[in-house]
Amino acid sequence: MIADLADAKDLLRIEALLTEREDIDVLINNAGLGALGPTSKVTADALENLIKINILALTRLTHAALPGFLRRNSGTVINIASMIAVMPTPSGAGYSGSKAYVLNFTRSLQMELAKTSIVVQAVLPGPVRTEFFEASGLTAAPFPNELFMSAEQLVDTALQALDQGEPVCFPSLENSSLWTGFEDARMALSRALMQSGKPATRYSEKAR
Repeated sequence: MIADLADAKDLLRIEALLTEREDIDVLINNAGLGALGPTSKVTADALENLIKINILALTRLTHAALPGFLRRNSGTVINIASMIAVMPTPSGAGYSGSKAYVLNFTRSLQMELAKTSIVVQAVLPGPVRTEFFEASGLTAAPFPNELFMSAEQLVDTALQALDQGEPVCFPSLENSSLWTGFEDARMALSRALMQSGKPATRYSEKAR
């Protein structure tokens, strides 16, 4: 079924499909675009279109699929984020922000659905050989050729990660302990942030 996910009517058609059919077991939110360039030079319309595709469509389609998955206590949601979700970069503010949303949205869903048989996975690839950069208005990709993975390799790797029970997949990350360390640091920060509602001492008048 062909649809423009930035078009509200088309998006509603796909939502209806996910809501009405009982034979859909897997939702892969793969549609995405970049709107790359300095934020002051990217048009507001381009940024809005990015948000519609990368955030709004992904959220609404996942929301449409969940009731059926919960009824059947089965189903898989795979959300394609990007490694840029954890490495903000100039000339990609909107894109990086949208993929950070995808990562956090996916992680929160994993917690919500932890006691069910529904699987939710985030995939954070690096550069992939597609028309992505051309569609973003770049004449040449900003990465050397050796950093690119083929779309076929990405699919195979993400599905292997799914089979291995990886809730977050970085397809090109050789040392998985780096992600574990990142998560440990995030959890330590989270715990520290919940210790007090008072301003930190470095913000007191005496500290100045």
